[in-house]
Amino acid sequence: MKKIAIVTPELAGLYKNGGIGTNYFYRARFLHGHLNYQITILYTGTCSPSQAQQWREQYGQTGIQLEVLPELPLRKGWDAFHQLAVAVHRRLETESWDEIHLPEYLANGFVCIQAKRAGLAYQNTRLVVTMHSSSLWCREGGQQWSANPETDAKLDYAEQYCCENADTLITGSRFLLKWAENRGWRLPPDRHVLPHLYEIPDYENPAAPHNPRHLIFFGRLQTLKGLGIFCEAIGRLAKTGQAPARVDFLGKTATHEDLRADQYIRQTSLQWLGTTIEIHADFDSFEAMRHLRRTGGLAVIASLRDNLPFTVVECILNEVPFIASNAGGIPELADPRVLFAPDARSLAAKLEEFCKRPPAMKFNHPYRLETARAAWKTFAATPFVVAPSPAVAHAAPRISVCVPYYNHGKYLPSALASLDRQTFEHFEVIVVDDGSTDAGARETFANLKQKFPEPRFRFFYTENAGIGAARNFAVAQSTGDWLVFMDADNVATPEMLEVFAQAMQVSGADCATCHFAIFRDEAELRKPPVETNSP
Repeated sequence: MKKIAIVTPELAGLYKNGGIGTNYFYRARFLHGHLNYQITILYTGTCSPSQAQQWREQYGQTGIQLEVLPELPLRKGWDAFHQLAVAVHRRLETESWDEIHLPEYLANGFVCIQAKRAGLAYQNTRLVVTMHSSSLWCREGGQQWSANPETDAKLDYAEQYCCENADTLITGSRFLLKWAENRGWRLPPDRHVLPHLYEIPDYENPAAPHNPRHLIFFGRLQTLKGLGIFCEAIGRLAKTGQAPARVDFLGKTATHEDLRADQYIRQTSLQWLGTTIEIHADFDSFEAMRHLRRTGGLAVIASLRDNLPFTVVECILNEVPFIASNAGGIPELADPRVLFAPDARSLAAKLEEFCKRPPAMKFNHPYRLETARAAWKTFAATPFVVAPSPAVAHAAPRISVCVPYYNHGKYLPSALASLDRQTFEHFEVIVVDDGSTDAGARETFANLKQKFPEPRFRFFYTENAGIGAARNFAVAQSTGDWLVFMDADNVATPEMLEVFAQAMQVSGADCATCHFAIFRDEAELRKPPVETNSP
């Protein structure tokens, strides 16, 4: 029995109206229910303790273990995303897994993939990254300028890194693969286009008859999902006396034209005389589908850009009448007769056409549930061949540790003591006093020079020229193959140099860095860190 972990920031039940969450929900159920795999879902989003307990029990009833990642200290920008990726790795490295499924979105698996690439973890585990909709993809589709360029640049890099360095890359559409390739992403050779999985619910009541006068915008209420062109299309119909009797908006509220989506809808719909408006922003995917079947309305999926939206799959399999834009991977799912170009004029024309079309007309949609299941069974049956580790040189490299020092007499003893305890043998330490002005600091430096003898430790004095100059001076005195820079108020873990050496040799990288823990005094070194940062 395979043991699989699924990591996701969205999940059906805990996160409403999220295609990523719906995707992983049905994937977990298929892998467990059809293939008898042991499944653990690690949810990285936010929820209350009562919600977590409720959904742990519900998932547990189906044989799937649900874990909610403990809430992390409040962080901002890239640090928040990175802290989450560190926490995911720390949780997953405690167990052995056959596969770990990770989304590219928000880079939850960034540190896990780094750890494997460095030879530190997951050597017998297949890391499967699913390309859903990266942050860059979403910004481009929503025609949004970056609100925080530095954070977005780092997150874009991390999401791309996850896709490029996965053992296996999965996506739902050929279109998204082409999008990434056109942007120069170096995708791994083991990549697969696999359709979404789904389970058709057992409904107590049959679907209501089709009502072409009732339109339902089906998708997140935002620019990217076509909210603007949908409302403009309804406005066009209203001007010609063809406004629908009722329009529902079925999706989580976001923004359009710098307005909250619900505000935009209410303002725009004032021109739709005679049309009743309802907004349902709190339905999850199951409630949304029940609403569509109960009302008999025509679902409109108006995405400006999309990968392989679950809304289309749900409509096809639940026999809900719908039309959809021909954006992204949607043509890979739906009959061309239900498609329209993603602009208001084309949408209005398609709505007029469907108001005249007999509701019983049958469509030949390319998406088939049995085909999707067969593709996933074939993928699951393909053995994962563990790649041999790159050859590591038998001769261990010699490392020069460069330590600049200026008036840090309180901290330098701990820093040097931590280097003296290294598990790695082939290193030297070069300490440079950059013209300390404090008498106590100068005395400490002199005493440590006596305590830590040559040749492993070498001490130098220079006139004050700044930390950069002190580091450069240390480099000039070094005799090692590799350089490690460590400040005088740092404390190294005993295995720091050994891990650096292994990571460099296994990965073949030209340089390596690590996360660092912040502490206030030496007593805290024996406790969990106050916080952990990326360099």
